[in-house]
Amino acid sequence: IMRLAERNQVDLDEPVTTYAPEFAIRNRFAGSKPITLRALLAHHSGLPSDVLKGMWVDHPVSLADYVTALREESLASPPQTLYKYSNIDFSLLGKVIENVEHQEFSRAMQQGLLTPLGMADSSFRPTPEIERRTARGYRSGKEATRLSLRDTPAGGMLSSVNDMSRWLR
Repeated sequence: IMRLAERNQVDLDEPVTTYAPEFAIRNRFAGSKPITLRALLAHHSGLPSDVLKGMWVDHPVSLADYVTALREESLASPPQTLYKYSNIDFSLLGKVIENVEHQEFSRAMQQGLLTPLGMADSSFRPTPEIERRTARGYRSGKEATRLSLRDTPAGGMLSSVNDMSRWLR
């Protein structure tokens, strides 16, 4: 988002609907401020923390379908009033990236961020090479099926220690 702001492709103080017009959510707070990109980045959006239904599944819905489904949810607080950590904030920012860049979030991140930083062992899409090297989870002594995270922009990056140290540098 900040790279888009640096290139004047987004304005952090515009309502998120400027860049993701498909987004809507129930609002019971009359006269509330808009949800801006800045509010999303700072976790001041008023959005709930998560939508648990469908978060960890074999085949998650697309980011577009997820954002559209938020119409059935309600704000937790008036926008721009309280700090409340929200994974929804970052999934919504991911949809803004998709819309502005005209490509899927994982591809936009690969091309615009990970590859230029030399993070060859990182991805927002589980490639066969990365999958092969991912730690396995176990339940009751047996390897558990790895479920996919729907909220990829909020927490779906797979990476190596070396790439994370490259990120920190």
